[in-house]
Amino acid sequence: MGDRFLLADNTQSAHNILIYSYASGGIISSILILILIFRYAYLCLFLTFVKKIPLVKKNVFIFSSIFTISFLFIRGIVENSVAVFSIDLLVFLSCITICEKFKNQKLQ
Repeated sequence: MGDRFLLADNTQSAHNILIYSYASGGIISSILILILIFRYAYLCLFLTFVKKIPLVKKNVFIFSSIFTISFLFIRGIVENSVAVFSIDLLVFLSCITICEKFKNQKLQ
């Protein structure tokens, strides 16, 4: 919550995930968040367009995980929900676990 020390009003917070990570952890934290964003944006694009997952009932978890990761990253532009320990972070971690596990499986 280092962003609250930088703002004059103590009730406000940084609403961008990159600004929040920079205020809380410095340049190293911002670089780590950028690596995380690029890694999972690439993984979502890889699973969607390169691996071409078929739209069948058994793939509902992977599709919902890709959608949730995309939603949370886009939401990170205006909120810092994934950057702090919250329910959003727990959902994000479970979704990336599903995507990482599915990445190594062969399509049938």
